[in-house]
Amino acid sequence: DHELTTESGETLDALEIAAGLLRPGGFLSVICYPGHPSGAAEATAVEAWMTALTGLGWRVARYGAVGTRRPAPFLLLAGKG
Repeated sequence: DHELTTESGETLDALEIAAGLLRPGGFLSVICYPGHPSGAAEATAVEAWMTALTGLGWRVARYGAVGTRRPAPFLLLAGKG
């Protein structure tokens, strides 16, 4: 059902908890689906949250397709230092 979506706040809460449980050397991975308005907002929020981790010694990468007609899903990967 494409009407059901996750919410940015819930996703960020879950990522905060997961990040706190990781040991150094662990990774968080998130696939973002920006192809609809709710997904685009959530993808922006998750990417900003992960980008902020770099100031805490994490390594963050973004992987995705380029040149697509509509926004394509992309992977965010964050490694705990």
